[in-house]
Amino acid sequence: MGPQSNGGDVLVDAVREEVASGALAVTLAPSKPRRVRSGEPMSFAGELLIGLLLLGLPLLLFTQLIALWPSALAATAPGATSSSMPTVDWLFGVKRVVLSPDGALMLLVMLVGALASLGESSFRFVASAGSDELMARWTWSYVLRPIQGATLAAIVYFTLRGGLLGTDGTQRLNPYGLAAFAGLVGLFTRQAFQKLKRVFNELWGVEDLDADVEADSNLRLRRKRDGDHAGDAD
Repeated sequence: MGPQSNGGDVLVDAVREEVASGALAVTLAPSKPRRVRSGEPMSFAGELLIGLLLLGLPLLLFTQLIALWPSALAATAPGATSSSMPTVDWLFGVKRVVLSPDGALMLLVMLVGALASLGESSFRFVASAGSDELMARWTWSYVLRPIQGATLAAIVYFTLRGGLLGTDGTQRLNPYGLAAFAGLVGLFTRQAFQKLKRVFNELWGVEDLDADVEADSNLRLRRKRDGDHAGDAD
């Protein structure tokens, strides 16, 4: 034990001398910065409620989309009228209705928009839950997201039909194209909102105030950065 202990002490002393002289550089890997959580974490009951909402509501909307699809196909057929529309069995046959062609297409884009927004919310929920970053203040965001998706999808549908996005509102509609467009709006609600805002600004000749604020903020940031660089040079 004695010789082995002395040998170990000698080795430790040698490493210390090498580090002190700079011959041996010890580099520690930078630790990955952790996000600082702001706000109160979501309770277990809240996580369970939001999880069940993101699981059950898409399934319900998907079944209603299947029930509505024959009416959407009939609504885009040449010479479609209310008398040629099939019956829609809402809520598994609880309510049987016959929709007009325009009503069927409007419900189609709203259902797909809400369904797509729920899919986007489920991605965020899974990512946040996996990293233990679910905050209680996000609860209403998950609840209201499908309403935002459905509302924006309906507005974009009206904008398309009105020809305000550079499209011909008299062309024959394709239910698959409408569903795809509504799904993209539901997935990217923020980008769809920005597009509608630009259309409104161009239509009414209104300046984009947000763009002015962002440009002013970028200018101040650039001036501050240039000042910091000048100070470093001095």
